[in-house]
Amino acid sequence: MNGNPTDQSEALQRWMERTSDGLILFDRSGRCEDADERACEIVGKHRAELVGRAAGVLLPPVSDVQGDAVACVVRRDDGKEVVVEVRVGVRPGGGWAVVVRDGRAPMLARRREARRLRALTALSEASAAVLHAADESRMLEELCAVIVQTCGYRMAWVGLAQSDEEKHVRVAASAGREDGYLATADIRWSDADRGRGPTGECIRTGKASVARRIEEEDRFAPWRGDATQRGYL
Repeated sequence: MNGNPTDQSEALQRWMERTSDGLILFDRSGRCEDADERACEIVGKHRAELVGRAAGVLLPPVSDVQGDAVACVVRRDDGKEVVVEVRVGVRPGGGWAVVVRDGRAPMLARRREARRLRALTALSEASAAVLHAADESRMLEELCAVIVQTCGYRMAWVGLAQSDEEKHVRVAASAGREDGYLATADIRWSDADRGRGPTGECIRTGKASVARRIEEEDRFAPWRGDATQRGYL
């Protein structure tokens, strides 16, 4: 880094040597004075492109984000948009020191924590539904409602494997935006086109089966059109 060392405290310099974060220095007018190699790597720009540019062009206005870190989206020179976590501090000689961090890791960590909390809440509510349900039918309806309302799914349903010749799956309960989808889905658990989806596979193998990209997976082809119309993708 080529900035004047008098503009930085020794503590800040030592800390930056030990961290994977980047540092961008702005003067009192809000223009970039310098940026270290890691900062350039994170925002996807060369140092020469950063120096002299206004803070508002590169990042959110620095006066608006002092204190706690905030996440913002930065467009790199290669056209890719990346999430950057920004933390701003006032420099001893005036201006701002902006610490930038690859925002993907903390963002993913927050998402994982949010999913964990939703799962724990759903488990608690599901336990209450099982405990207080008057009968099995009502219990299954309540469980579907928990999945939709607490976990944020558009629709949830419970199917029971039938022992008829074509091995149909009977809908026992549902909640959310169903809109007639299950009435025409004709889901089965036989080794045929309508039995090779995640439901049929789960019943046949006794293991969880997930279709993560239903817009692409061949096994979901029989239901893709109806699922798309209802926003399940």
